[in-house]
Amino acid sequence: MILTITLNAAIDKTYTVEEFKVGGNFRPSDMHALAGGKGLNVSRAAKALDCDVVATGFLGGHNGAFIEDGVRAMNVVPDFVYVNGESRICIAVLDPVFHTTTEIWERGPVISADSCSNLMDKLAELVPEANVVTASGSLPQGVPPNIYEDIGRLCRSLNKPFILDTSGQALLEGIKGKPTMIKPNIDELQMLIKKDIIEEDDILSAAKEIAQGGIEIVVVSMGEKGSLVLAYDKAYKVDAIKVKVVDPVGSGDSMVAGYAAAMEKGYSIEDMIKLGTACATANVVTYGAGTIERAKVEEFFGQISMRALS
Repeated sequence: MILTITLNAAIDKTYTVEEFKVGGNFRPSDMHALAGGKGLNVSRAAKALDCDVVATGFLGGHNGAFIEDGVRAMNVVPDFVYVNGESRICIAVLDPVFHTTTEIWERGPVISADSCSNLMDKLAELVPEANVVTASGSLPQGVPPNIYEDIGRLCRSLNKPFILDTSGQALLEGIKGKPTMIKPNIDELQMLIKKDIIEEDDILSAAKEIAQGGIEIVVVSMGEKGSLVLAYDKAYKVDAIKVKVVDPVGSGDSMVAGYAAAMEKGYSIEDMIKLGTACATANVVTYGAGTIERAKVEEFFGQISMRALS
């Protein structure tokens, strides 16, 4: 079982609007509303890979009930802590003419100290039953910045692989808990090492510096340039597959799902990287964050080009 943690869950609404611009009035040509937040995107993609998935985190109000119904609808088991207030709504506007994505993210409810304690109690019950644990996304208001560190320490104590995908202060604090894997982009990597990154060698050096802190896998996402992966002291440059972009939102979450599924299934390092990359690519060509088709994943898996750097 893969356990996904989404502390700031949301209703993700995606609108398709041709020639979108500020100040206009528009009727979308398409709209999707999904149970979202980065961790639930991971849940959706992992389920598409035929993994058993349990989703936890915080939910609130009518929006929270909608999200929980959506989690059940994707055949993922919901086990959330309910809080006061309403779970947030996040909006993405896709413009297929100008090839832009505009996103608006609500902040979400304020989480009390008691709710944080209740979540940690729940994780103490759920983590022992999991094969892999993932935690993704921003922290809601009221949640202490070191909560991902605490979750990482819990997973370490139980010898459970833990993938952390977050940013900012949450990432700075979270790596202290020594997650098994993190997935920073270049900006986040620079923040972690407090140095400028210019060349590919700089990325590799930064990944090695972070790995020395006890993190086994550092996946540096580089957008259209692919990714650089340092996994168990082996480094790889992975090329992005050129595809027609339909909806890029959630591609990183789908990558996390691929890595988590590969860990659970005992894949080799090379096949783990390929599955993560194939899932990210399958998300890009499909409408909806974390929405992937198994056939597309298998197709892209066979097209991944990567080379060892060390």
